[in-house]
Amino acid sequence: MHDFEGRDYDLSMYLYLMVGERLITRTTALSIARLVLADRFGSQEVQRQEPFRIEEQGKTWVISGSRLPDWDDGRPRGTLRHGKAEVIISQLDGRIVKLAVEAPIPPLDD
Repeated sequence: MHDFEGRDYDLSMYLYLMVGERLITRTTALSIARLVLADRFGSQEVQRQEPFRIEEQGKTWVISGSRLPDWDDGRPRGTLRHGKAEVIISQLDGRIVKLAVEAPIPPLDD
């Protein structure tokens, strides 16, 4: 194993990284994001996040859900709701750099 950017890699990965080969495609990143979100928050949450938006930012893929908080869901006033998901994945090796689902502050009473 060799150290590259503070990580231990097999020589095969080291060679990919040295030539700048990106192993994670847009499609693969979206699949990874869906799997991790489902594992962490459940498959229903993944469905609520559809459609996902994916954009390239430097050497990462940024996958964003489209879920807006439902303020009329019958839950008590002042309760946090889940909002948009965001997963950032390295194009180089598939590392998950960020995994978050916003929990927005409820609106104030009029």
